[in-house]
Amino acid sequence: MQKVAIVGRPNVGKSSLFNRLVGKRLALVHNEPGVTRDRLYGICEWGGLAFEVIDTGGLEPGDRAQIRRHIHRQVDKAVAEAQAIVFVVDGREGLSGLDQEAANLIRRKARRVILVVNKIDDVSKAAHAHEFARLGLGDAIWVSAQHGLNVDALLDAVARELKAHHPVLEVDEEPVRVAIVGRPNVGKSSLINRLIEDERVLVDDQPGTTRDPVPVPFKRGKSNLTLIDTAGIRRGAKVDSPIEKISSMMARRALESAEIGVLVLDGSAGIQAQDQRIAGLIHEAAKPVVVAISKWDLMEQKEGAAVDWERVFDEKLGFLAYAPRVHISSVAGSGIDELIIGIERVALLRKTHLGTGKLNALVREAQLVHPPPTRKGKQLQIRYVSQLKNKVATFIFKVNDRELVHFSYVRHLERVLREAVDFTGVPLTFVFKEA
Repeated sequence: MQKVAIVGRPNVGKSSLFNRLVGKRLALVHNEPGVTRDRLYGICEWGGLAFEVIDTGGLEPGDRAQIRRHIHRQVDKAVAEAQAIVFVVDGREGLSGLDQEAANLIRRKARRVILVVNKIDDVSKAAHAHEFARLGLGDAIWVSAQHGLNVDALLDAVARELKAHHPVLEVDEEPVRVAIVGRPNVGKSSLINRLIEDERVLVDDQPGTTRDPVPVPFKRGKSNLTLIDTAGIRRGAKVDSPIEKISSMMARRALESAEIGVLVLDGSAGIQAQDQRIAGLIHEAAKPVVVAISKWDLMEQKEGAAVDWERVFDEKLGFLAYAPRVHISSVAGSGIDELIIGIERVALLRKTHLGTGKLNALVREAQLVHPPPTRKGKQLQIRYVSQLKNKVATFIFKVNDRELVHFSYVRHLERVLREAVDFTGVPLTFVFKEA
């Protein structure tokens, strides 16, 4: 069972919130600071999700008393085993230096932190929660643990964080739409038939057999996908008929409406110019992607084929370096399980969301390693970074001057993020705004 640790300085209402979440008075509540010392566990259920809540003692940075060291060890253990952290502050007293010190401690230990401003007993005072944004832990959620106000909003946020940390594709969820794309006759339809172990779509050596995008349900274990077979996408000048032109356009639309793209390349033919164009469409649409190198049964007997292919891929499709690559043969059935695993992995990783505190800490580290560029005596300043919640891996950078943003520094920032966080198969979108 996943765990949520409640942390914060003494007497901010952690135990009251704990009792509210678990629906029982398991934790002792008293106005005297330091009542809670050891970790206390309780079960909370919300929206069909059950998780364990951990109450912890108050953090007092710098306190060297033995009892305080014990409390801090207990907090450390709770944070280490938890998948989400609820950091609680006191909305009545306002932001304090101790809050800042405690937040700094937690930021170094935890990736996922939900900031909660407690003791907002009057909705008209909810705006006071905004002052706590200075803690660098993202947007605050105001609550009154004592009166149960706005606790449902907190529970919604906790559920989102837990699902993001360890998401599972349940069979009763909406299926993930996966567009199988590529130029004509690279083996897209053969791949789908092999995946579903049925002759679901027509396969022929003649290019252009597939016209309409064909959605094919695919369920295996916990995977719940809709595979979309698409027409081969050809360059406009080579499209011979109106039907082929419409089919190609519909294939592009299928890719745009899909959540994941599988780019199929013909391993026996190498990477063609049209392969590069289609890969560019996927990249420009910011679609998570898996690359399937088909007809590998024709290549595996050639010495050094895999190494040569990796070299050519890096030369011609280097902008998709983040995409996992799988060698497959629809005829022999090789690599199919690896492809399914790759799709499942990317489907999960596309939901990765970085807490604002962790994200800004990574960007600060990136600036220390490689200072931002300077132009005409003016240096780029990155003031704040946040991740949009409704778009895949989209990051908003607040900067002093957009003209100072150089593409080489964008690559550096992306490299730092990818080294710190697993974004395999997921494109990163950086948006720079002046502030």
